[in-house]
Amino acid sequence: MAMIAQVAAQQLTVPESIPELAARAGWTIEATLAAGAGHTRHRAPVGVSQIELICDAISRLGLDPALVRSARWLICAQAVPWRAMPTNAATVHARLELPPSVQSSDINASCLSFLAALQLIGPSVDASGCPALVASSEDPLMALDWSEPHSAALFGAGAAAAWVVPDRIPQRGETLLAIKTQLIESHTETSEACVIRGGGTKDLFGADGYGKFSMNGKALFQAASRHMDCFIERFVSLGGVEPACADWVVAHQASREAIELMRRRLKISPDRMPVRFEEFGNQVSASIPEGLASLCRSGQLRHGDRILVLGTGAGLLIGATELAVVSAKT
Repeated sequence: MAMIAQVAAQQLTVPESIPELAARAGWTIEATLAAGAGHTRHRAPVGVSQIELICDAISRLGLDPALVRSARWLICAQAVPWRAMPTNAATVHARLELPPSVQSSDINASCLSFLAALQLIGPSVDASGCPALVASSEDPLMALDWSEPHSAALFGAGAAAAWVVPDRIPQRGETLLAIKTQLIESHTETSEACVIRGGGTKDLFGADGYGKFSMNGKALFQAASRHMDCFIERFVSLGGVEPACADWVVAHQASREAIELMRRRLKISPDRMPVRFEEFGNQVSASIPEGLASLCRSGQLRHGDRILVLGTGAGLLIGATELAVVSAKT
């Protein structure tokens, strides 16, 4: 099985408080709170693009540049790219001056893009014996529609990257995350509940609402609730850990209400499911790897711990991955 050897989050974004968000959007503070905003969310500073966020996250993996150049794949996994063409991965490949032997590709599975990338690239990493870089980054500010506060108030910028390696024994002082059971399902009856009009061939440039994000949160919430229990049953039947039995749960930080509903419905103890929404907001595809990086930095992981990574995304997608903590023997 493939393993995550390192995972790290970017450190370029800056926090934006509720009063700052309200001033930007033209809302009152009361309306901002009612819309479900966290205590802060993060935004990219002026002049810092989604590409810089990815490159910063990769740099914080602490890898030797020669090791980075030995990767067989560079996968950028996000809901919304920096531009429609070229891919984020091609642009990052050029910025990092990687050799032609590093294949660059993008993956889009909305908020579950990072999990989809692990699911697709993991078998190739293990079979080939070659490592891969996987990075997720989002900068949603330009696409937010301030006339829809219940969606616009939720989102923040972020990025995180992972170094994925073939199955191996950890070195002294090293902790690896073995990628175990994985499942992603598509329940597309709500495929139009999250839409960005633009970036493809359907919507004419300059049309009303072009480039803006629109979300029917109620429809997504109801669909996720309707399908979650059966999804978990299928995940467990494949060998995945029961949510109530996991040592840690890294959940997509969709919204305050969605996180709490998932925790209560799946009987997950609050101390095993860290919540990052209040500080960072919904970072879309970067939410899961950023949460994973935070958990790894916390120093709380122990050999044998079972981590359940769980979330939903536009589509509707529901996904889960079990990671097993493997530490070197002392």
